Amino acid sequence: MKTILLIPVGGTICTAAEADGTRALVDGADIKLCDTFLHSDSPMASSVRFKTAPSLRLLSENMTIDGWNAMLDTFRAYADDPALDGVIVAHGTDTLAFSAAMFAMILSGYDRPVCFVAANAPPDDPRSNGHDNFKAAVEAICDGLAPQVYVPYRNVSDGAMHWHLGARLRQCPVYSEDFESLGEDILPTERKPLCDWRGTWHLSDRVKLMHPYVGQRYDDVSLDGYASVLHTTYHSGTVASEGGVYALTTLLARCEAQGIDVWLAPAKATGDVYETVRSLVQGAHPLRFLYGCTVEAAYAKLTLCRSLGFSDEETTAWMQADVAAEFVVS
Repeated sequence: MKTILLIPVGGTICTAAEADGTRALVDGADIKLCDTFLHSDSPMASSVRFKTAPSLRLLSENMTIDGWNAMLDTFRAYADDPALDGVIVAHGTDTLAFSAAMFAMILSGYDRPVCFVAANAPPDDPRSNGHDNFKAAVEAICDGLAPQVYVPYRNVSDGAMHWHLGARLRQCPVYSEDFESLGEDILPTERKPLCDWRGTWHLSDRVKLMHPYVGQRYDDVSLDGYASVLHTTYHSGTVASEGGVYALTTLLARCEAQGIDVWLAPAKATGDVYETVRSLVQGAHPLRFLYGCTVEAAYAKLTLCRSLGFSDEETTAWMQADVAAEFVVS
């Protein structure tokens, strides 16, 4: 008999539709997920039992650093049970990629598989893929899935079940019902534990995530309380390097003066790069480049490093290390 812990964070997979179509969290959603599987035609239905942690009742668009800390505390309270064969986290789709990446980093030293499952519609809706995603997770854990953080998700467009590594999952496009990963649907198991998840530390909000856009001013961006800035790029791996207050150099100068490190991702510092990138590489102010992983994974890892109080040298080393098979470099 296999034993699986279910952590019901919330999200669509834990909702039901009200009369006007509004999707609202409901009590007992976790029990219904388990019961539906136990009464299904799965060959594993008679050989698994579930333990359930208290629901966090969070629609994933409301996820915060405090929400992640509540999830971490739940893992600490329930997931260290030696009788467990794996963990399933019921989570919403809106911030699924961020949470999966964060816990892929945090749990890189955990010795059992963890599957984040979500749904495109409430489970009692015939259009929902929630029960399919849950079933895929349960069966894989029962089959001896290797320790790692995964996201099994049946895309609506092609009806295929895709297995994503938590550290490679990308955010779902607006109003889409499909997820994609960086790289192929492959399941490498190499991991380099970054931290002891069983400790007493908690995540802190010390990383500012910024995105480029036409008209972005860098002279009036608040940097109070931040230890690092993670800045994304346009599709060519570029950002504005000229234009006074509209150039990244303005932010770099301000951050250097305040002892804040700035990371540009995904971006190459060498090779076939534009002259705008070359000017930033050779500029007067330090800038760190990160390429080969998702923005979600970079943000999760940088937030974790800063929460753990790592030095700049330690942070740089860990940012470049492959913690949870997050890097795919072609």
